[in-house]
Amino acid sequence: NAIRTAHNPAAPALLDLCDEMGFMVIEEAFDEWRDGKTPFGYQLDWDLWWERDLVDMIHRDRNHPCIVLWSVGNEIKEVRQGRPEGLPIMKALREVCHREDPTRLMTCGCCNSRETLKAGYGPLMDVFGYNGGGGGCFDYEKDHAKYPQMPMLATEHPHTLQTRGVYRTRTWYRDLARNPNVERMEIPHLTAAEVFTGFDEHYQSSYGNAVVRMSISDSWRRTKSLPYFCGEFRWTGFDYLGECYGWPAKSWNFGIIDLAGFPKDAYYFYQSQWTTAPMVHVLPHWTWPGMEGKTIPVIAYSNCDRVELFLNDQSLGCRAGDERRWDVPYQPGTLRAVAYRGEKVVATCVHETAGAPAALRLSGEQDGDIAHVTVDVVDAQGRFVPHANPDITVEVTGPARLLGLENGDPLDTTNYKLNHRRAFHGKLLAIVQGRDATITARAAGLPAVSTRLG
Repeated sequence: NAIRTAHNPAAPALLDLCDEMGFMVIEEAFDEWRDGKTPFGYQLDWDLWWERDLVDMIHRDRNHPCIVLWSVGNEIKEVRQGRPEGLPIMKALREVCHREDPTRLMTCGCCNSRETLKAGYGPLMDVFGYNGGGGGCFDYEKDHAKYPQMPMLATEHPHTLQTRGVYRTRTWYRDLARNPNVERMEIPHLTAAEVFTGFDEHYQSSYGNAVVRMSISDSWRRTKSLPYFCGEFRWTGFDYLGECYGWPAKSWNFGIIDLAGFPKDAYYFYQSQWTTAPMVHVLPHWTWPGMEGKTIPVIAYSNCDRVELFLNDQSLGCRAGDERRWDVPYQPGTLRAVAYRGEKVVATCVHETAGAPAALRLSGEQDGDIAHVTVDVVDAQGRFVPHANPDITVEVTGPARLLGLENGDPLDTTNYKLNHRRAFHGKLLAIVQGRDATITARAAGLPAVSTRLG
């Protein structure tokens, strides 16, 4: 129910939407102070511009009811290194925030909170923000005992990575190769040996076991169990361009929604924790040709009392509580999860083993003159084919134009303006501007399919 802008003031249109939709916002002013992170960064203009820029942001946006906190920085070098020259800067920033808007509190996203608190930055913030780095995400209880009056918030945690449609049963920590002693919350491997092979090493597992420090479930369990802890802002809500891990990647894959706006499995974990409408989601999908007989861990996310899993109409048992896992020898067919509240069935999730790609299916939504059209690859029975990656051409006829195509693949650097792009794990998104037009999708060996924009 909240968004932290990273790491700059938000566009007015975003704040208008947050006002309208009921999101709370932490609006952030700076990514660096006097000590820059890059040679030509904001530090070159800090002394001349910091106060005017902060005042301008507050004056422009203080009438937005969505804003609940002003943030004066993100992982600022002076702060995360516990350097004394940053203390008067933090004090001055807080004074400006209070002077220009006495109705709101301020915070700062702090990496390496241990050094930050030891240096005396804590009392200079109205709310102390933890960014997870340096092990601060493990210190909530200890810090609260030492600073019982200090409001605490996870401004950037947890950091987990996931690629839609990719699964691995062995746990991966981002920083382990760089530092074998990196502080982390251990996530047991799902299996002794890796079950899934063939995925590019740049893609990350959707089981929730590709992390920086801890899993989404462990992080949320800690956050919701501590009554003095305000909440958490995970990194990130959706994938974003840039800050990648090197060519050929264009994104870090941190989001729970991919670049095309398609939800990943992690999205449904949060839905199970943050919503009350009955839901159940099962992972992974159930199309694994050549893996017959191999045992696949199956996980269910649900906000219901218990979940029963069926394979080809045979019950594999019920699971309750937070850990809803079954180890299922793979055989093609129908994997069905049934969620109960009391004795009543209130939600289901079904995965069917798909055959060869046979058709394209179009669906979408239109808001004004912008339409988002999803192209799914399906088999002859209309079942979604999660491994299909055909090159798809999209044509627009009528008073409209194709703005771009996106498939959510963090390794795909195809020009957005071309009218063709391959699907990624069975899906492609077309963004179209205009009305009264026909959208047609084609792929080699598959029949063309069209839909009409109103």
